[in-house]
Amino acid sequence: MLALVRKGRDVCWVEPEGEMEPLVTVAIPTFERPELIERAIASAQAQTYERLDILVVGDHTDSRSERLVRSVIDSDPRVRFVNLPRQGSYPSDARSRWLVSGTAPMNVALDLADGAWLVNCDDDDELLTTHVSAHLAFAKQERKEFVYSRWENVLPSDAGSGPSIGGRELLRSGSVARGAVLYSTGLAFMRYESECWRIRDPHDWNLWKRMQIAGVKIGFLPEVTYRYYH
Repeated sequence: MLALVRKGRDVCWVEPEGEMEPLVTVAIPTFERPELIERAIASAQAQTYERLDILVVGDHTDSRSERLVRSVIDSDPRVRFVNLPRQGSYPSDARSRWLVSGTAPMNVALDLADGAWLVNCDDDDELLTTHVSAHLAFAKQERKEFVYSRWENVLPSDAGSGPSIGGRELLRSGSVARGAVLYSTGLAFMRYESECWRIRDPHDWNLWKRMQIAGVKIGFLPEVTYRYYH
């Protein structure tokens, strides 16, 4: 399938060759985070790269979260909101549910993304201002289809320790955060798997692993571009 999407080229980019400022979709899945979703959206709006499609997908989220998102849309036409009519089907066990929660809105975001590239941002995290520009420039320069970077771990204030840096060049479980990535929407045929909890895989790592096995051209950007709140 990857070879078909590449159409004889070395990469699966969907924008015309040579286009340096393609539209980038920032996908923000959300579920009942009214106190945090504004921060995630604001971090997308604050990007130094302005040609964005900011897509918020509710996993059948609450009305307060919906009102907050829609109030942002009034002032920024780049922001879109879709709220699923029902929540995705996830395991009842807390640990298993954590591994795959959110796969439904993330897959819908892949269907609805208008951008040639996709960035993820969890609804309780935030992108640093150069996230999109740094990833996209690196992907273009190195002719990569998927790029991931370092991220800042922010622990609760009562944890007794300050932020730490995550991410390393060797792609394996724990070496990449879901939000510290950018990849071509030519890869949108590869979906988040809601049943990967059965093999104890987090949904994001399971997808990145399958991309790696399929031969996706992957690059590591040794910059901190994302803030992950625990």
